[in-house]
Amino acid sequence: MEIRHFVTFKKVIEFGSFTQAAEHLGYTQSTVTSHIQALEKQIGAPLFERMGRKIMLTDVGKKMMPYTQEILDTYSKIESIASEEKDVRGELKIAAPESLTVYRLEPILREYRNKFPHVSINLSNATCGDNKKALFNG
Repeated sequence: MEIRHFVTFKKVIEFGSFTQAAEHLGYTQSTVTSHIQALEKQIGAPLFERMGRKIMLTDVGKKMMPYTQEILDTYSKIESIASEEKDVRGELKIAAPESLTVYRLEPILREYRNKFPHVSINLSNATCGDNKKALFNG
């Protein structure tokens, strides 16, 4: 069983159609069918009753719905763990001529501070030549 199979299962339920679920997910209809067949094979029972173009959940499919939602919710939480860890921290050192700092950097730094509040900004004003020397000296 793969997460994408559960996503597909949920979308088929939402749209009530393999074809519409495929369109929404960017899959071919045959891919959606293979995802559902893989789940059915793993579980050992059909999830849908197919009556021509109409589909209905079987009893097993109905029982699987809340577990599918639980799995997808857990997966979403797992994915968000990494983004929580990506909270940018540290120090940003900027060396620029005073005229550039006053006229250009102020709105950029304000936006940066709003986006990354845990970063301290160390701004030094000097001429281009002095900044170049400081850069080469580390």
